[in-house]
Amino acid sequence: MAELRDGVRWIRLPVPGGLSHINVWLLPENNGWTLVDTGMGIDAVREAWEGLIDELRPERIIRIIVTHHHPDHFGQAAWLARRCGAEVWMTDAEFDCAIGPRHIDPADRARRRRDQMENNGLAVSDDIAPFLKGTGYRRIISGIPERIRPIRDEEIISIGDQHWRVIVTSGHAPGHAALYCEANGMLISGDHVLPTISPNISLWSEGSEADPLDDSLRSFARFRQLPAESFVLPSHGRVFLGLHDRLDELQAEHDAALDTALAACESPQTAADLIPVLFPRRLDALNTLLAFGETMAHLRYLQRNGSLSQISADGKTHYRLAS
Repeated sequence: MAELRDGVRWIRLPVPGGLSHINVWLLPENNGWTLVDTGMGIDAVREAWEGLIDELRPERIIRIIVTHHHPDHFGQAAWLARRCGAEVWMTDAEFDCAIGPRHIDPADRARRRRDQMENNGLAVSDDIAPFLKGTGYRRIISGIPERIRPIRDEEIISIGDQHWRVIVTSGHAPGHAALYCEANGMLISGDHVLPTISPNISLWSEGSEADPLDDSLRSFARFRQLPAESFVLPSHGRVFLGLHDRLDELQAEHDAALDTALAACESPQTAADLIPVLFPRRLDALNTLLAFGETMAHLRYLQRNGSLSQISADGKTHYRLAS
């Protein structure tokens, strides 16, 4: 736990795998702390929190704001709410994602995802198959809070003597909430703007009208309205200055990926054909899934802007340059 300016504290908690960590933030209240994000619902994080709670005494966490439902952010929300007597604040869209679709049988969900992947040319290997049911999520969160206090786009949240504006965007997640404080120039960016990696932008439902990459890229305009010298507190990596420069870099990365996909589609390609083109490195099962979702998002974007069309061949969906 390290102190930044204006009493804001930066905590780094462990995440298994390549990410290695998540940053969470304590914001001073008049009678305790507001916590932004909670860490994954695993024993190592809970043990870390027990030590941190002791360190914070006699003050306690009185409010928890969750940027989005992914388990490294939401994972300990229910346990910390019970442990500290705190209220959980998050967007309705993200809470709905955390609860999950109650009416969908995991086996049916796995079958539909397998069909989607195989229709797009990706063979579902034995190491990928366990991820398709979506049941692993519940094993790495501490439960679902009994209730939340919904937060909304452009809402002003008073925390101590500072006022933080909620900026809700979609792309990485459907109702991701960032927080900006004009008085101290801090932006808690969650996963929406990261200093060295690109947040995953995935499309998982071909039947929907979603265009998550377009949503994400359009949202950059809102962050460009913030001062270029904003002090950015991201969920992964180090705090940084240079918000507008980083947005330029993220835009350029996606533009390059779109150009690469278009060049490849001079001849018909499945989404699976494009994964090694867009992600030319060895991928484990989880990252293969993430790469598939991101490839699908880029293909949806190119279809929507009229650059690509779909054809069916050999029982698979292929993409080619629009005539």
